[in-house]
Amino acid sequence: MSTTPRAHAPATARETERYHLDQLISAAEAEHGPITDEEIRALRERLHEAREKQAPGGVSTDRRPRATSSS
Repeated sequence: MSTTPRAHAPATARETERYHLDQLISAAEAEHGPITDEEIRALRERLHEAREKQAPGGVSTDRRPRATSSS
C-alpha cells in the first residue's frame, strides 16, 4: 500500500506552522525577554475562560486538563 502526497499534507502543514510559531516566539523573546512559567499559566487560564464564555450553553470545548494553582 503506497502513501499519497495528500496523506502527508496535514502533517507537513503542522510542521510548517510549528516552525513559524517557533520563529515568532524567538523574535518576541529577543525583543521582550523570556516568558516565565507564571505568565504562561496566567495566559492559559485567560484563554480557558474566554473559551468557556464563547462556547454555546456555557459548555467548554477545551478538553485539555486545566492547570491547577499551587498556592
